[in-house]
Amino acid sequence: MKRILSVLLCAALLAGCGSLNLTPSRPQEEQTPQAGPTQAPTHLSVFLNEQDEVLKPVFEAYGAEQNVTVEYVGQQECDLAVLRTRPGEGWGGLEEDSLYGALCGMLGVDQGENCLPMGSSGYGYLVNTQMLSALLGEGVLSDLQRCSYQDWNAFCQALAGWIASPSAKKVNLNENTFTLPAAKDETTGSLEAVFLLADGESSCYGGEALSYALAASADSLEDLTSEALSGPAGALYDAFCLEAGSLWRPEGSQDPLDQAQAEEAFLNGKALFYRADTVRGSVPAGQGMGLGLLGLKLDLSNDEIGAQGLDAEQLRSWPVVGTYRYLTLREEGDTGAAQAFMYWLYVSHQGQRMLTDTLGLVQSGLRSPSGEPGRSLYAFAQAGETLPAFSAQLSDEALAGAGALIPGAGALASLDRQSYVQGLCGILCPAG
Repeated sequence: MKRILSVLLCAALLAGCGSLNLTPSRPQEEQTPQAGPTQAPTHLSVFLNEQDEVLKPVFEAYGAEQNVTVEYVGQQECDLAVLRTRPGEGWGGLEEDSLYGALCGMLGVDQGENCLPMGSSGYGYLVNTQMLSALLGEGVLSDLQRCSYQDWNAFCQALAGWIASPSAKKVNLNENTFTLPAAKDETTGSLEAVFLLADGESSCYGGEALSYALAASADSLEDLTSEALSGPAGALYDAFCLEAGSLWRPEGSQDPLDQAQAEEAFLNGKALFYRADTVRGSVPAGQGMGLGLLGLKLDLSNDEIGAQGLDAEQLRSWPVVGTYRYLTLREEGDTGAAQAFMYWLYVSHQGQRMLTDTLGLVQSGLRSPSGEPGRSLYAFAQAGETLPAFSAQLSDEALAGAGALIPGAGALASLDRQSYVQGLCGILCPAG
């Protein structure tokens, strides 16, 4: 029934899109006939944050396929905006017609919303599965995802030592024993560190990583207190310190990395783990790298977790999953051009492929991703094994303040655990 409904909705959307070239994923001879022509858009102005440049291939594909010129502009000049959080007043203008209603039905959102979600992404450690298999053998990813913090800490320390001086050594993960090889080989020869971070970005220490501590502390941000947050905040600081102990940098450099530098280094096998969202992982995944996803490991016991129905094993085993960006229209912009892009993105074969395969997003009403790491994320989501992206509910000021506590990995040496905990609690729980 769900499949039939999806087909009917797609047909309805295709029938109403005028001269837009929306082609579903079926042979040419079976395509739904186009409706009578309407004025096709020829120009689309888009607002993107600097950290969302990974989305440009989507707009480039749309422009090439639909013969539309795409221009990137500021918020005040755009037709369509890509935003991190739900937009406030002054955004929207979606025409609530049958076409819009069918689209909302496909996406599982209520009519009347002033934005549409691009899809769900995951956050945690992206792992180079080809490298992981070369180090420990096949089938180790599940044990790594489920292992205790103690196993995780010991493994990361052992791997850092192995990178510096390879020798056969045993490691325990989730009650199973694995052996690091006696020497580097063709696959592992490029490995220079355990971790990679785009710590030149302000969101590195103030973004989704905060969701792990927040999810452990309370069921909602309204229930968050400094007392509940202090333990998880301290555990998050310890996780950052573990990363800093074996963090990749170009030889002789201590400068933070931006997203492009981190992605290039990960693609070149410089580190085993890359803390990022799954959309960032779509870049190396598109070039044939095997990728898995695991959550951050926090050293917490069950009695230190304030959230109901969450235990320490779940917290360390699950990734954070939340909506990755919202599409909205500027009411004074060309709403027709903006909506044409939305229909193309969510309905056409090419648009769906960009969402699920290129970006690795999971979207209600769309097929599951065929590539990594979206497929890994989909498996977590299907099993109900995810943590909420609480950080998306924080203000930009709170996120910036949290990120500023650790401006770079090098600052961890001069920032003690107590100061970090007090600083984070002061920012996120100002009322105490």
